Amino acid sequence: MKKRNRALSILLALSLCLSLFSIAALADGEDGPPAGGAVQEEALPPAPVETEAENPPAPEAGRGELPAPIAGEEEREDVASDVFAATLVEKLKNHVLTEVNHTGTAAKPGKPGAFDQNFAVYIDRLEEVIRACAAAYAEEVGQETLNERYAELNSYSKINSTHDQAIISLLSEVLAAGVTYTHTVTGEGLGTGGRPISDGSESFYTYCSEAGYAYPRMGLGYRSAEPAAEISSRAARLVRALEAGYPLDAYGLSARYDEMIAPKTGMGLNTQQVIWDILADRSAPTYTDAYSQALFNYATTDQVLKRVDAVTVTAQPEGPAVLTYDEAEDRFTGSFTLSAGKYAEITAVRIPENAEVTYRLPGPWSETQIPLTGASSLLPGCVITVAADGAVERVSGLSFSYVSYRRVGEELTGFLNYDVVYDGGHEVGKPYQTMIGFGMEAVMGALDVSFTLAGKPGQEPEEPEQPETAAGTLTLEKVIVGAATTVPDGLTFTLESGNGSFETRTLTLADFAQADGVYACTLEKLPLGAYTFTEQNAGLANYNLAVTFAVGGEGADRAAAVLTEEHSSAVLRITNTYTEVSGPEEVPPYVPPYRPPVTPVEPEKPTPGPAEPPAEVPETPEAEIEIPEERPPLADRPEQPPEPVHPDESTGETIIVDEAVPLGGLPQTGTADAGAVAFRDGLMIFFVILSAFSLAGLTVCIATRKR
Repeated sequence: MKKRNRALSILLALSLCLSLFSIAALADGEDGPPAGGAVQEEALPPAPVETEAENPPAPEAGRGELPAPIAGEEEREDVASDVFAATLVEKLKNHVLTEVNHTGTAAKPGKPGAFDQNFAVYIDRLEEVIRACAAAYAEEVGQETLNERYAELNSYSKINSTHDQAIISLLSEVLAAGVTYTHTVTGEGLGTGGRPISDGSESFYTYCSEAGYAYPRMGLGYRSAEPAAEISSRAARLVRALEAGYPLDAYGLSARYDEMIAPKTGMGLNTQQVIWDILADRSAPTYTDAYSQALFNYATTDQVLKRVDAVTVTAQPEGPAVLTYDEAEDRFTGSFTLSAGKYAEITAVRIPENAEVTYRLPGPWSETQIPLTGASSLLPGCVITVAADGAVERVSGLSFSYVSYRRVGEELTGFLNYDVVYDGGHEVGKPYQTMIGFGMEAVMGALDVSFTLAGKPGQEPEEPEQPETAAGTLTLEKVIVGAATTVPDGLTFTLESGNGSFETRTLTLADFAQADGVYACTLEKLPLGAYTFTEQNAGLANYNLAVTFAVGGEGADRAAAVLTEEHSSAVLRITNTYTEVSGPEEVPPYVPPYRPPVTPVEPEKPTPGPAEPPAEVPETPEAEIEIPEERPPLADRPEQPPEPVHPDESTGETIIVDEAVPLGGLPQTGTADAGAVAFRDGLMIFFVILSAFSLAGLTVCIATRKR
């Protein structure tokens, strides 16, 4: 009897516990979300999944979310261009242009000077352009490729050189599709502060107008633009600095340069720093060398200097250079100095074969003798020394070509790009860059130096050998292509040279012979030296004109060549392409910063059973909600019946509940299934009765055991 009583007590106790637990669960379900899952979190585009796998596993479906599709069960949805752009921007911010890449780590420091305090501004500017270019990129590559690029982008999850470089490469593709560059970086100048850029018809020498951005890559694209406000407010000082600085050197300040760095590099760096000092409103230049001091003082004051636009390089002393015989050495030696009123780049185009020629640079390197070759870069102030064996009877002449620069145009011109350079590790390049400068043109010239021998006993004085004056051939070509069918009235051409024996020539199309669409004119027996071929009055009404140049069949930024003994002929071509003017140039519309759209998400089907606690619903700002009159059915699903109408028990208001799509993507309230509610209430009554009987039985059993 006691054993039976004990077993019955245990069963009644278990029954009581089960009943109480069930009652608690059902009571909690009354306060939770409706069984139909009407409460929805605000739908936002899903964040990219950070995983190393190429095809990351889909997360398990939770409440209020669609179940993850099974591979091969349904096709992946097409990605929109704005979603692609948003993901690219986030990857760029979180993986490439990050604080780690900006400052580096203790093990591998970064380059904090590359961005300074305007880092966030640069990123915002780049983000706006990426979003504006995404639509053009999507149209260019097509939807299928865009989907592939989007999947690849989501797989780049680590901050390392491989993933970062891949993100930068994709970014370059997007920018190339949407940004039309008008100018490109040309020429050399690695290490200098400025860069020459050109659009094929005009050349500019530019300096970076934001600190830390002094080294644009070769071939980098730029668009012309209005200078920024902070530049325009200081335009007067910047104009004076650009004119007086390298390479225009309009006031001969290059004569003050005495640094150890080569003048072409050093003056460029110092000019760049003076420009930054002006933009920073400094009261004194950062660099204290004589050139920087003179340039800064001229740019920031009303100082008046003598202007030097054109330059002529001469040999000092003038006249034939005298080579004097040294009996002890049995050699003829002599020297002369290259002189000019401003900066010029000088190259030797003919060197005597029976003499040794060296040169010394001005300034700190003046004691170092350097052998002269055709690749030597000479400057005004260089001292040329010539030595020949005592047995020679004459020394052939020495010839140079040179180029200086002068300003073209009156307006200060601005340029910008959106290129991002990534060098690997924790070294990130420029996400944005602006440049300023003037239009400029090259002024070519030539210098011939002859020698006379003197001082050798018994030697008859001889007339110095005159340099050859008729050794070169130039072929000038003119090509007209495009929509134009007439030749511009007044079209003329000019051939210029600094050779003393060559006068500038003006030509017309009547001087050219036409064959196969090419106008050609050949000039023979020209003096050796530098030549520049230009045209005038090439414009046509109602046509756009694009001008390109070629030298020897290769594209160039101008039609110019230097004739030497080794290369005594050249072909200079100017091509004009005319296109009809279709109307005023379209200005691309402003593209506002991207904001993720609120997208409705279909909830999962309701299933009876214990409910989970309600999810925290974020506060949503009140907004006007547009409810479409008709909603298209989801794929592979029949049209849903009309939305049920339920009264809100707390307020008495009637609420329309769509079991498939939350209203406007916002949180909803209401009862989704009346049958489920009745079933739940019945279960609660059953368990209440069961618990009462269990409690009564357990009480009787305990009392019986005591007797």
